[in-house]
Amino acid sequence: MKESRKIIKLDEVDSTNKYAIKELKENRLNERDVVFTQFQTFGKGYGANVWESKKNKNLLFSIIFKPDFISPSGIFLISKIVSLSIKRFVQKYVKEDVFIKWPNDIYVEDKKIAGILIYNELSSESISFSISGIGLNINQVSFSEALPNPVSLKILTKENHNIDTCLQELIKEIDRFYSIAKNGFIEKIANEYLNSMYLLEKEHIFKDENGNKFNGKIKGISEEGFLLVETKSGTGKYDFKEIVF
Repeated sequence: MKESRKIIKLDEVDSTNKYAIKELKENRLNERDVVFTQFQTFGKGYGANVWESKKNKNLLFSIIFKPDFISPSGIFLISKIVSLSIKRFVQKYVKEDVFIKWPNDIYVEDKKIAGILIYNELSSESISFSISGIGLNINQVSFSEALPNPVSLKILTKENHNIDTCLQELIKEIDRFYSIAKNGFIEKIANEYLNSMYLLEKEHIFKDENGNKFNGKIKGISEEGFLLVETKSGTGKYDFKEIVF
């Protein structure tokens, strides 16, 4: 375990992921280093989604991995590690149940408290690096009406939280889960992720990439990270672009 790491703190940046990628490629950052900002001018989610965050209110950071113990086909393990770390961190503060909504959101009951955007650079044989961008609502209490179900630690606990303390605590959780995976306990990670999944084994309405709605039941995920949904016609595998909750 690397004891020393860089934590670059920026007042404002377009995207911590973009900044981390640039600095990494110019050899100014390395594995486990962190880029943290008070405000993102172009915070992104998957696809065209944006991440809304008021200045100095939330955790916005990216962390770098160089997971030489993972094959490219198993890269979804990084998503499991980061998701479980955020879930464990949030659960320490709230009495409500915390879930992982596949593929990249953390929910407290039915409300979204965090999102993850992962950028991977890999070849057919190895992973050059993986950067996980994390947005976690800490002290923000008012959100855009366009967001359907946001929540924050302050809303849930009725208390303000120190952002720097939260950053250090979450980094420790990420280090812990990363070490578990690196030491070969991949099945332990997989089982904990499965048991943390939002709507696992529950009937729900989904929509496919063509806009067709159907009833299904989440059974888990494949090793590659595809969502497994059971319907009347059998169990299908879905990439994140192919299905909507």
